[in-house]
Amino acid sequence: MDWSFLNQLPKEMRDALDRELAASYTPQFKRETVRFTVPEVISADTEQGGVWEAPAAGKITRVLAYRKSTTGTGGGTIVDVNISGTTIFTTQSRRPTIPYDSASGKALSGIVEAGILAEGSLVTVDVDAIDSGGAPSDLTVVLTVEYSA
Repeated sequence: MDWSFLNQLPKEMRDALDRELAASYTPQFKRETVRFTVPEVISADTEQGGVWEAPAAGKITRVLAYRKSTTGTGGGTIVDVNISGTTIFTTQSRRPTIPYDSASGKALSGIVEAGILAEGSLVTVDVDAIDSGGAPSDLTVVLTVEYSA
């Protein structure tokens, strides 16, 4: 359809239409997954796999961590997720923890207690601990994000 006729409307009317459309806008997505990847050998460190900026208000509802390989002899890989520098796991035992001898190499988080996102929030992933006696590698962390709009 040709919408060029709208350009012939008075500016005040075009502005009013723009405001009406903006007020009724609903994003095309309600849920998405966000992936952080740390290739090769991982270490206990902050801001692993980059930074993600939330495009809209919402909530992180789930965190899945997957580690491809390890040569560890004890402990596990513990992952934390931060929104603007603050952990989303106020109960630290709810962080995804992949045991050194995990056959699947994956772990799902417990309840995400502080996962509220504002538009523009910066999200990062930390590796809080790694297996003892070895060097785990190829970490992927997948966040499930549900948007408010």
